[in-house]
Amino acid sequence: MDALGLLLHDHDVLTSHVEHVAGLVAMVGSRAEPDMGLIGELLRQTELLRDALMQHFGFEEESAFPTLREMMPVLAAEIDMLYSGHDQISEAVAVFERSLRDAKRADRRAEILAGYEGFSTSYHAHVADESRILTKVADAMSPTARWDFAERTKAHL
Repeated sequence: MDALGLLLHDHDVLTSHVEHVAGLVAMVGSRAEPDMGLIGELLRQTELLRDALMQHFGFEEESAFPTLREMMPVLAAEIDMLYSGHDQISEAVAVFERSLRDAKRADRRAEILAGYEGFSTSYHAHVADESRILTKVADAMSPTARWDFAERTKAHL
């Protein structure tokens, strides 16, 4: 698997974590009373997910996207759109995380469900856009260009 393939694979790993968090959210929503232990675990998993997202976004924003933009200027506008997706996801995960922290003081299950829904919507829309764009990039790149991309970004992997 080359560097572009790794980026796409990263989405599979992140999405798996998002799905795990979704399962915990569903459990929180199904309980008659707030379960603080479950909410605490959901917060822990959300923090881990947030950290993984920030690491992934850092690689893309500091290395992959600038390199792709330079190598494929015809796709610059589409690549630039991906930055705003990162901002939307970062804000949405912060809102969701805040709802979990607030739940320690009162029953905030409705806010937790709404916070997760906002995050999930932003995340899945971005992954679909990014996968479409990266597939387009991968299809347009020659093997030599793909090797060049890998060499130019490997210091950040």
